[in-house]
Amino acid sequence: MKTAPDRYLLGKILVELGHARDGDVARALEQQKTEPKPIGELLLRERLITIEQLAAAVQLQKRRRREALFRRELLAAREFAKAAIAAGVATRADMEKCLQAMVGTFKREDRLHPMSRFALEIAGLSPARIAELWTALLARTTNCAGCGAVYNAAPGEKNCRYCEAELGIAD
Repeated sequence: MKTAPDRYLLGKILVELGHARDGDVARALEQQKTEPKPIGELLLRERLITIEQLAAAVQLQKRRRREALFRRELLAAREFAKAAIAAGVATRADMEKCLQAMVGTFKREDRLHPMSRFALEIAGLSPARIAELWTALLARTTNCAGCGAVYNAAPGEKNCRYCEAELGIAD
């Protein structure tokens, strides 16, 4: 089972903020084995933290997860922008406007939008050009037989960027 990195675990956040002690969190985690309840609820019940402390920790946890999601979205958007420029369906200036708008929505805490929506609204790309780009981008999606990595190979990329195995992509 995949576990969350420490920076997302509520117990670790409570300790980091100074609202709980490591030992209290460890005992609550042990208690969870026999009483499957959220750790915050167990710590509250034992009066080891206050509702305000729990709320602050949950808020930080949500912000960290949202930032991580945004970083993943931004990486995908950058790949989209590179592919759009390489395919000749957008200019670098168009894609910069799109990426800046995307960052702006994050700063305003708006809902994240897919890059194609920005390309349509901000850069003025037509739906047909966006569809053409996504078709070209998806055609470059590859699975490495060597390590199993799945990613969009750059034009001319012949070897896996992770294990160096030959990709066998037709240009």
